[in-house]
Amino acid sequence: MTKAGEGATGKAIGIESIENVTFATTPSGLFSWGTQNSPEWLLRRNVISIVLAAADSAPAADAAQDKALDGKMMKYAKGKTHDGEDIGLYFDPATKMLAGFEVLDTETMLGDVDAQYVFSDYKDVSGVKIPHHIKIRKGGEDYSEVQFASIIANDPKAADVFSIPDALKAQAAVAAKEPDAFPMQLVKVANGVYQARAFRHHSMVVEFPTFVAVVEAPYLDTQTRMLAKAIAAQFPDKPIKYAAVTHFHYDHIGGIRAMAAQGATILVAKDQEPALRKVLEAKHTHPPDDLAKAADKAGKIETFEGKKEIKEGNQTLELHTFTGSPHVEPMVMAYVPNGRVLFQSDLWFPAVGAPASPEVVQLMESIQKANLKVDTMVGGHGLVGPYAEMTKAVAALKK
Repeated sequence: MTKAGEGATGKAIGIESIENVTFATTPSGLFSWGTQNSPEWLLRRNVISIVLAAADSAPAADAAQDKALDGKMMKYAKGKTHDGEDIGLYFDPATKMLAGFEVLDTETMLGDVDAQYVFSDYKDVSGVKIPHHIKIRKGGEDYSEVQFASIIANDPKAADVFSIPDALKAQAAVAAKEPDAFPMQLVKVANGVYQARAFRHHSMVVEFPTFVAVVEAPYLDTQTRMLAKAIAAQFPDKPIKYAAVTHFHYDHIGGIRAMAAQGATILVAKDQEPALRKVLEAKHTHPPDDLAKAADKAGKIETFEGKKEIKEGNQTLELHTFTGSPHVEPMVMAYVPNGRVLFQSDLWFPAVGAPASPEVVQLMESIQKANLKVDTMVGGHGLVGPYAEMTKAVAALKK
């Protein structure tokens, strides 16, 4: 469950309850499933702010042109948003209402993309006409469509939804002051091996004599920055040299650009490269993100097939590609021989009592096929638990 509220300083904050622990975070740290974009970013695209910006910016001398939108001829004019972005506006000549607009969106994963927002089903809300149907296209393809059953203005009950629980007010005050506030804890698993625990998307950190490797890019750029701060505090003078990807689902590579901005080499299985390269090479201009600002300091992609081994001193990290998973393929699991620790994402949730599934069975078979001696499982979701917990769950499933 995610809620938004206001901290003691008047800045908006978010609250999330995950795995029986509740945290407070800033808008950029909010868990916004699916879009990977913060609510603050999405609110810049609401119809009222667009109309007000257009009214402020449209040159009086420019005559509207005829231009089609969804097969219907509209009046089209250009203007600017309050952030200074160029925008094209479509007005319905019959209703005089804003029928849609087009603008360059910059998204966390897609980067710069031409977007078109189409409005319809205008209804009166407290004396103001507001569209109850919104359709969005990005890159010329359908992106989302929303139909509102009802909209209420200035509902006093809404304040209760966004109120901050008393137990969280102290955390909320901290989150309001710190732009990158995001829960991050390095939990020791074995010598030189840690679970970087955030909300529900976690990473594994492996310490080497002169550098650190991270397995699993954090969920968001914000989470990546907090992870980098935690690593710098615990391992002074040890840069993040590598960041390994387990699979290319967006909720597991949402912070990959910020990780590359740290200078980390991004390790991906060969068949994952096209998806990762598209994300890492996308342009980000509204606004530029960490990677766009990093320029030549950014880390590059390095691919591998089958198995990749990173070794320095007495520490070794093995990355094993495996196929056949019902979840997605290829998948990558990470193994640290010294601690007999294995990290994976989405397939098994250690120490949370989750039942086994076909994905878990296939994971266990892949571990056995790679002849890995595992004592401890670390999850991209879930916590840290014994390997025996997973084998018992698989045995129960097969009965």
